[in-house]
Amino acid sequence: GLGLVRKWQILQDDVALATYSDRFRVQPEGLFGGAPGQLAETHVLRDGQTIRVPSKSSFALKAGDVLVTCTGGGAGYGDAAERAPALIQRDLDEGLISSPAARAYGPKAAAE
Repeated sequence: GLGLVRKWQILQDDVALATYSDRFRVQPEGLFGGAPGQLAETHVLRDGQTIRVPSKSSFALKAGDVLVTCTGGGAGYGDAAERAPALIQRDLDEGLISSPAARAYGPKAAAE
């Protein structure tokens, strides 16, 4: 499945984040030539800086922080170069992939 990104703006000081997540270091493996999935991550945007938060930790948040969590999503199934162009276009139209990602599918997709 697809990963997702969630953002929370912190409205007051003295907010405690406790996180216990997985897939920060080991990507899900693809099947039958599919690419590996993306890693998950959590970070805090504070005063123009990005602070990475470990997968299993507690972290003090303050007013103005933005907490960002990104799930990794699943890995690929099959060689992306063999994906039907109509399916690639559908994913692009539905916002599931970007134009650069669509172009990266390979020669078969680009030719049709």
